[in-house]
Amino acid sequence: FNGQIETMIVKDLPADPERSGEITYFSLRKNSIVEGPDNNDWDIGFNSINVLTNSGVSGPGQGGGMVLTGEIFEKLKALPVDGWRIDKNGEPALSSPSWYRYTGSEGSPPHTIIPTPGVILAIRTVDNRYAKLQVLSYYLGGARIPRDGEASRYYTFRYQFQPNGSKNF
Repeated sequence: FNGQIETMIVKDLPADPERSGEITYFSLRKNSIVEGPDNNDWDIGFNSINVLTNSGVSGPGQGGGMVLTGEIFEKLKALPVDGWRIDKNGEPALSSPSWYRYTGSEGSPPHTIIPTPGVILAIRTVDNRYAKLQVLSYYLGGARIPRDGEASRYYTFRYQFQPNGSKNF
């Protein structure tokens, strides 16, 4: 370990593209999709626009999170001490403020989910370690804004996982 924490890129992670209610569970430590929800194998779960943490009503873990705004991924060197939340009924820890902007029927392009610049998801993992995550795309192929009707509910994101338990990156 040379003091640099690797930035992982995850492309086209399915978040219920079939709209069946399915949640995709992900381990930040393993950088892979894992089984969930009733175990401590997963850190975050994806379903449509919702990003869940293994905490509270979502899972048995000690996870949690908060949404940071006005941040630059590369320049965010430490996560806050206070303000951590757990998932509650109808209110995931990472739901407010939103990581995206929805264009609605009048927007350009209409009915589009666009990741908000400067939003970083601060995540406390299932075992009290920390990560920072930035959603780059909600569309298959990683387009920030879909051009040719690319399928939605496919996350592309980057993250850094701090294995030593500190909130510093």
